[in-house]
Amino acid sequence: VFTPLGDLKKFPEGATVLDFAFDIHSAVGASCIGAKINGRNVPIRHKLKNGDKVEILRSKNQTPNPDWLNYVATSKAKSKIKVILKEAKMKDAERGKEILKRRFKNWKLEFQDPNIRKLIRHYKLKDSIDLYSDVAKEKLDLLEIKSILTEQHTKEEPKQVSIQEDIAKRIIRPQEKKADDCLIIDN
Repeated sequence: VFTPLGDLKKFPEGATVLDFAFDIHSAVGASCIGAKINGRNVPIRHKLKNGDKVEILRSKNQTPNPDWLNYVATSKAKSKIKVILKEAKMKDAERGKEILKRRFKNWKLEFQDPNIRKLIRHYKLKDSIDLYSDVAKEKLDLLEIKSILTEQHTKEEPKQVSIQEDIAKRIIRPQEKKADDCLIIDN
């Protein structure tokens, strides 16, 4: 395919407008909203053909989304999209972490790993970045988070006692049962 200035660009079969845009520059690809191919407007998922003259259309408000990974054929474009998506997720995570810190302070709860791990387990998330990102995107209800954490604090002490007793029983019982079968050295 050709650029508006007539430069030749080679792509694998099935390459789209997005592949072309990311080949030009990652900033061009990230802000791509479509293209003019041979003078005709086409969407970003339009597949390129031999001999096409491609002019990229851009918008300042455009940002990549995960669906774009389905529209590209080149590994260069896929990797650049993944990097941009990861950076956006990290920004959301930073914002979400700050929101949670402020809420924890208001609720008079400690912003510590056990509380965060409890929330990650409850919502079945992969890691804390997913949790913070979901908080920033308002996918998680902050009042529900508060109730989960306050429920944990009220039930935490009895659970610890029962866990300690359970561990002690597990350690003592197997040794008593196996007294005939094994040789105990040093106590």
